[in-house]
Amino acid sequence: MSAPTDLGRADVAIIGGGLMGCATAYYLAKGGVDVALIDRTEINREASGANAGSLHLQVYIHPHFPDDWIDRIRPTIVLMREAAKGWATIEAELDADCGVRLGGGVWVAESPEEMALIEKKVAAERAGGVMSEIVMSNELRSIAPYLGEHVIGGSFFKGEGFANPLLVAPAHARAAKRYGARFFTNAPVTGITRESSGGFSISTGRAVFRASRVVAAAGAWTAELGRMVGLRLPVEGHAIQVQVTDGRPLVMLDHLLQHVGLGLTLKQSPNGTFILGGGWPAYYDRQQQRNTPLQNSMMGNAWVAARTVPAVGEAQLVRAWGGVGSGTPDGRPILGESSQVKGFYVCYAPLGFTMGPICGRILAEHFLTGEATVPLAPFTPDRFLEQAS
Repeated sequence: MSAPTDLGRADVAIIGGGLMGCATAYYLAKGGVDVALIDRTEINREASGANAGSLHLQVYIHPHFPDDWIDRIRPTIVLMREAAKGWATIEAELDADCGVRLGGGVWVAESPEEMALIEKKVAAERAGGVMSEIVMSNELRSIAPYLGEHVIGGSFFKGEGFANPLLVAPAHARAAKRYGARFFTNAPVTGITRESSGGFSISTGRAVFRASRVVAAAGAWTAELGRMVGLRLPVEGHAIQVQVTDGRPLVMLDHLLQHVGLGLTLKQSPNGTFILGGGWPAYYDRQQQRNTPLQNSMMGNAWVAARTVPAVGEAQLVRAWGGVGSGTPDGRPILGESSQVKGFYVCYAPLGFTMGPICGRILAEHFLTGEATVPLAPFTPDRFLEQAS
């Protein structure tokens, strides 16, 4: 049998061409690291390019979450604070239009029970340096006069907003290439093997790639990469859907709007279209590896949007598509090197679009200096070792 074709070599191989992987490639290459990125199709084809573009810089909370949810994700609030700073300067950093609009973020509630959740959320955020604020009915409507009569109050954060998911990851990829990063697409990873001389051999659909270190940045597919090296990384993916309306003559909503109880993210683009999301389930066809919207989700999501912002009820839905969401049991990112497989790093976050740039940056900082702006200890992949034993 002939030896496998050698696709290439690098000091660091990043597996995954979404925003997380492209951001990590950029920051590592900018720091002088020999880096290559490998993706099974093309960059930005999965969750990073198919999401609703929300920048979730307030804590994501819902009535069905566990009672200790805020405590679980408290370390992530510091990370969210740094993410907010990064999104404010990202277009200048990359010298690129990323469609960033930071008009602020509004969370709304319709009942005292929902307001109690928002109050708990805001208290935790402010303790972590995310300076959101409670706003009740009259004050809230001065900020967001488009809201429906059912809304009784909510919270507001000036730094929140949204960006264009079709632009952000490609902008990081272009910037990474300017610093010498190489990209290998249409190369699905089928296996990762430790070499006796050190480093890793990465088998792909095209050939074998060799690297001294590996970064798993594959979003919902992170668990699969972990299994290839014998690690348990409990990342669970799920299909979700997004939909968009026709353009309205008046751009009235400059915020990221979220509903604490009914599952809604709502934004309005510069051309007047409304973008509806909120984690509503889609259908995942395993054989075709394709996500498609569900009619019930489309109708439910549209009903919540029109109830919360009556003007949405006057718009026509024109398109819907399926995307990918994912999460961990404790709601935290997974960042850093495994002590069990030295040289194997993980760069994953449940809110990968929001957290992609900051996670890539702090992981690169750790590579380059051994320290990071936000300590990686609360996010280490080793926290799952005790659970697996």
